Amino acid sequence: MFGLKRRCYNALIARGIFYLLMIASAIKPVLLLADSNKHFNLGAGKYKMVLSNNIASDDEFTGYVLSAQYAYTDNVAARISFYITEEENYMQFDNDGLEMLALFGSGLYTEGFKIYIGAGYFSEDWQLTTLSASHNGLMLSGGIGYNWKIISVDLILGIREVGDYQDLADQVNPYLEIDKSTSTSILLSARF
Repeated sequence: MFGLKRRCYNALIARGIFYLLMIASAIKPVLLLADSNKHFNLGAGKYKMVLSNNIASDDEFTGYVLSAQYAYTDNVAARISFYITEEENYMQFDNDGLEMLALFGSGLYTEGFKIYIGAGYFSEDWQLTTLSASHNGLMLSGGIGYNWKIISVDLILGIREVGDYQDLADQVNPYLEIDKSTSTSILLSARF
């Protein structure tokens, strides 16, 4: 069942990327008339979230991410990312969620190197055949990357609140403590 579900998610992501690129290419001429700087990034990439605990090995969720970013200035931007991941080691949870971040840094819309930090919110839903849970909270993020004329590459690291994860862990095993929750993504984006 999970294999079929994963293929459906992969097809959904591929379709989403195609539609995002089609919309972006349709609005590009309008944006170029308004401003020579490229404020919009639409991208996709790999996503990994890790929950570290005090008893067992880490729970690792891996999958894909779609991201949209708007840079208000070269130093301030907002990003929203949608991700679909799966934990494959133990119970095969599906984990779908989003991150919304305010970014502060340098080089966010000009060509060349960029570096930034951010703060924001995450919300996700875990699904298993017999169990579902929702997690949300605050997160801090940082990233580095490079902007070329029409594409951009980013490596993003995040650390999250563990409160909701700990609530679930307490229900499963009262001795289990979630030490930290981190996320990593690498994005390839089109710039508009």
